[in-house]
Amino acid sequence: MDTLTYNQLLEEIDKIPVFESRIDRPDLKEFVVKADYVTPLHLIFQNFFGHDFKAPGENPSLKDKRHAAFLGGVREEQTLYYSKKEGVSNCAMMWPWNDGSRYTIKIAQIPN
Repeated sequence: MDTLTYNQLLEEIDKIPVFESRIDRPDLKEFVVKADYVTPLHLIFQNFFGHDFKAPGENPSLKDKRHAAFLGGVREEQTLYYSKKEGVSNCAMMWPWNDGSRYTIKIAQIPN
């Protein structure tokens, strides 16, 4: 798959079954998926962002924290994707629930 546009990213994400939808706007999405859908989401995110900006298990750097501030910050167990395209910052975060059965996903597009 070639690099996705932001609208294509949203279209691909909408194909993933959602356990719970919390926010569903073009510029901000927050939802919960079962752990079975984490690998497909990583692939979708990699086709838009490239490799993860901060992998799970890494301590977040100051740069990581700055990029994730709009979404509430980032912690060690979370995955952070980030890129700047066409004057817009794009960010996605994934973090596991304590029971490991679900993940919360946030995606945002923030004008610079």
